[in-house]
Amino acid sequence: LRLVALFKASGFIKSTKITQTLQGSIWRSFQLSTNKNVVIKVTNRELHNARSIVVDGQTYLVQENILKEKSILKEVTKGSNCPNSIVKYIDCLKSSQNFYLIMEDGGHSLFSFIQKVHSIIQ
Repeated sequence: LRLVALFKASGFIKSTKITQTLQGSIWRSFQLSTNKNVVIKVTNRELHNARSIVVDGQTYLVQENILKEKSILKEVTKGSNCPNSIVKYIDCLKSSQNFYLIMEDGGHSLFSFIQKVHSIIQ
């Protein structure tokens, strides 16, 4: 509920959680300033800085890096010749607790797409 209130204060409404991630969560929302649906990837800054995750009370090191992900997405999608099949970078915000990577809503996750393709080719 805290994230929903934060999103709303930042101009994002109709926010619904899609899933948990290793270091946070992914949300679908509507950005009032652009009148578009977006996806917001939330990453805990403490876990990001420690390059870790916590599963069942155990801490594990991971290679997750939302800032590198942001840089790559921003670079790949900045040109006018970027195909519509690639989800575009919109913004990246931060609070004292989290990073918020905001991108276009592609409608389906890459994971869902891969599952669908595998079911077709089997």
